[in-house]
Amino acid sequence: MRQHPWTCAVIISGLLCVVIFGLGISLGLLPLYLTNELRFTPTVVGAVIALESISTLLSRLPAGRFSDRRGAKCGMLWGLALSALAGAMCLLAIQGAAQWGALGTLGIILLSRIVMGVGESLVFTCSGTWPIGLIGRESAGKVMSMVGIGMFIGLAVGNGVGGLAHQGYLSLTSGAWAMTLPPLVGWCIALCLPSAPIVGTNMSLSLVQVVARVWPSGAGFALSNMGYAAIMSFLMLMLWSKGWQSTATIALVMYSVGYVLSRLSVGFYTSRLGRRATVLMMVIEALGLAMIACAGVSSASIGPLLAIVGSFLTGYGLSMVYPLLGVTAIGSLPAAHMGLALSAYEACFDIGILLVGCISGVLSAWGYSAIFGLAATCALLACGCAQRAWHQHDARALSAV
Repeated sequence: MRQHPWTCAVIISGLLCVVIFGLGISLGLLPLYLTNELRFTPTVVGAVIALESISTLLSRLPAGRFSDRRGAKCGMLWGLALSALAGAMCLLAIQGAAQWGALGTLGIILLSRIVMGVGESLVFTCSGTWPIGLIGRESAGKVMSMVGIGMFIGLAVGNGVGGLAHQGYLSLTSGAWAMTLPPLVGWCIALCLPSAPIVGTNMSLSLVQVVARVWPSGAGFALSNMGYAAIMSFLMLMLWSKGWQSTATIALVMYSVGYVLSRLSVGFYTSRLGRRATVLMMVIEALGLAMIACAGVSSASIGPLLAIVGSFLTGYGLSMVYPLLGVTAIGSLPAAHMGLALSAYEACFDIGILLVGCISGVLSAWGYSAIFGLAATCALLACGCAQRAWHQHDARALSAV
């Protein structure tokens, strides 16, 4: 029986959820193992975690080309297989640590991070191009909104399970199995889904040509994503430094509530929205980040409330930036290069996180509020990129009529 295209889109979103679930587990599992069992320094732990992000970033564009030329289903199958292989390598490293030694085990783990990064790139890209290819580019915004929900659920659940591993409630071996088996199940499910048509073309685009087309959307996404990186990296640290431990938990929950509520209330109308909605969401995000920055220099009477409300607004505004600018990114290249456009756009997610990591080291001398203030400023700067991206998108739509 042939599945309805939207049913396939939901299932494909679940496949992305499975891979992100494994990534979340690894973020809680590996630091604990490397520090407590292998006795490596925090610098080595940071390098191991960062290697996956670097691998993902460098493999984004090749993943997009693979999706365009071989098909999104093929790319998804390879991505799930590589994700399962990465989990199996972690399992091998943990169970054979006595045989491999600390350095040998570290080498296997490093290789698994590279494999996971490549697999993640393929799954990320194909989770967008596959359902869009089945449903049609006119529904790209709605599809990307749905995919984003799957990603968020996978990250939330994976981080939760990884946290259990970090606290000792889950054995290291069980965590490694949890990274390995779900992608294998996902592979079997993906095999049963219909393939999206491959739009053939003889035209090959260079990296410069792709960047020239996608950069307004990508720059806006990267600048907006700095708010996400600031929230994930520094919100807890800032609130704990103020002695507001209970507020820190509530603020993170409210960020998640705002993120999900935005997708549920606005996400299904993404394809009908345009530049005004995109700019409005960026302004809401900037307002939320500014409130968090103010919370860092406020008294205990008003600071916690500012942090909680600011976190909700940040999540609500940031949530819709990805699908809204994704519409313009996908439309910037011909249908035959949809995977390339989407992968180049998603690479800006990694760039935004790397920017925060680099800049925060300089701004930390001025306190956490300076980091959130910069993120708010970047969200406002992203409005200009959004205006340009939608202007080019509308111009292409008119020329095609």
